Amino acid sequence: MNNRIIALILFIGLVFWSCGNNAPVITSLTAEPETTPKLGTVLLTCNAHDEEDNTFVYTWDCTLGTIIGDGNTATWTAPNETGVFSISCEVMDSDHGNAIETIDIVVS
Repeated sequence: MNNRIIALILFIGLVFWSCGNNAPVITSLTAEPETTPKLGTVLLTCNAHDEEDNTFVYTWDCTLGTIIGDGNTATWTAPNETGVFSISCEVMDSDHGNAIETIDIVVS
C-alpha cells in the first residue's frame, strides 16, 4: 500500500513538473493589528504572485476563533481567551500549484 502511495505521489509530481507550472509565491501575509483583545477583530491580507497566472483561490484557516475570508483578505475574530493563535492562508493557482503561509496573532 505504501509503495502505491509513493508511486502515485512521484507520478503526480512528475506530471506537474513536466507541465512547467510555477506555483504561486506569497510575498506577504499581514495582520492589522498584530495583537488584539479577547473577541477582537483582525484584518488579514495575503499578497501573492505567479508568473503564469493571476487567478488565485485563497483558503483561510485558524487554530481557534472565527475567520471569514473574501479573496486575499479575511477578518479573524479572536476567541474569548488569551494566547498566541495561528492563522494560515493557502493560495492556489488554476494549475493547482499552491503556497501556504502562517502568521501568529497575540490575544491579550
